[in-house]
Amino acid sequence: MNWSLGEECFRDVHPMPSAHVTGLVVRDNSSSVSLQWEHSRGLAFLHQVAYNNGSLVCSKSGLYFIYSKLQLGSSKCPQKTENLRCTHRVLKRSSAVDIPMIENILRFCDSQGSLVWRGSSFLGGSFMLTKDDEVFVNMSHKDLIRVQEDTMTFFGMFMV
Repeated sequence: MNWSLGEECFRDVHPMPSAHVTGLVVRDNSSSVSLQWEHSRGLAFLHQVAYNNGSLVCSKSGLYFIYSKLQLGSSKCPQKTENLRCTHRVLKRSSAVDIPMIENILRFCDSQGSLVWRGSSFLGGSFMLTKDDEVFVNMSHKDLIRVQEDTMTFFGMFMV
């Protein structure tokens, strides 16, 4: 049986809106500024989704799976590490109001006395979006974000 699909199979198929953007080196460490993303090179793509200053802009109302992964690390962990927590959030901006959708709070630099710490945070879930809703990622300690390759730090959404 031949399982290969030729171009003719996709001729009349119109994929649903989707986007996948990859990490950029953080230039603004302010926790109030959303993360910025590479949206046109490497593994990044936009299909019926716009990119605007760190946000993915919904072009069609519906149910979307939204995800974000941040690769984290520090090579300057302080000796006292009891209260070192960071927050990774995905938010929605609708009618100029920012609404948290999913978040992860994790401890960092908790490797008993080690100066080096590595970790990651992954968020994902299904949400109803309305046309023109903007979805974006925020991180409380942006200095922890590590951007090496397109596969380590990313953000995306697709209509389900």
